[in-house]
Amino acid sequence: MSIPINISGVGGAVDGYAFLDVAGCGGTASNPATVSTADANCHVNFMSVDYDNWAEFTASFPNARVSLGAIPFIIADQPGSYSIYNIDLR
Repeated sequence: MSIPINISGVGGAVDGYAFLDVAGCGGTASNPATVSTADANCHVNFMSVDYDNWAEFTASFPNARVSLGAIPFIIADQPGSYSIYNIDLR
């Protein structure tokens, strides 16, 4: 998941993208994982810094918001089978 983030919480400028992926959530080809901002085991990479989970990331940027007018997206850039369902960005 690639989520456009504005760290000031004002305006729509994209300061960077918060990245969450299967590998960062403990998944492997033989043991898939759910990618979720609610999962305490899902690492978040933002501006080349790795955060243990979404809670740690948001604590580091308390005013951050999804950038207005920017589109979060999902990309499958590793071989495998993926199911995408129940998307809920809060």
